[in-house]
Amino acid sequence: MTPKMIAAAFAATLISVSASGQAFAQGDSSAESPVVKTPDRGPIEIVVWNIRRDLGHVRVEICTRFTFANAHRTCPYHGAAPARVGSVTVIVPDVPAGTYAAEIYQDEDDRNVIRRGPLGIPLEGVGFSNDAAVALTPPKFDAAAFDHQPSTPVALRIKLRYFPNL
Repeated sequence: MTPKMIAAAFAATLISVSASGQAFAQGDSSAESPVVKTPDRGPIEIVVWNIRRDLGHVRVEICTRFTFANAHRTCPYHGAAPARVGSVTVIVPDVPAGTYAAEIYQDEDDRNVIRRGPLGIPLEGVGFSNDAAVALTPPKFDAAAFDHQPSTPVALRIKLRYFPNL
């Protein structure tokens, strides 16, 4: 990706955020939060399955190419649901049209970060949209990318994976 393309993506994010009056990071979604759907913004529904323990929350980050799998950048859209063995549904509200990739993790201790062991290996379940393969590094954006058009509902189904047997 060229610096010009990165700048254009960043500018588009700034424009959409400033036009909506929203902050960059949105809080956790909850049952009480209204799901906003307008012609240019709408929710993304993610069913996360293969949850092994009832600890903490399952957190979903909806990321742009610029923020995906980048520990130094914050993905602009977020959602969370209490973890339950089996599966949970997380709704990320008010996402503008665009191409995104989702990062998912079970935050067992509710610290809003993935606990890592030696060599940076995640100690909690992780997953990516399109069930993109995880090796020693996160997948590339293109492997996890999906298009979001608010006029067409997006429903993703993503498996939570645990090391050492991803």
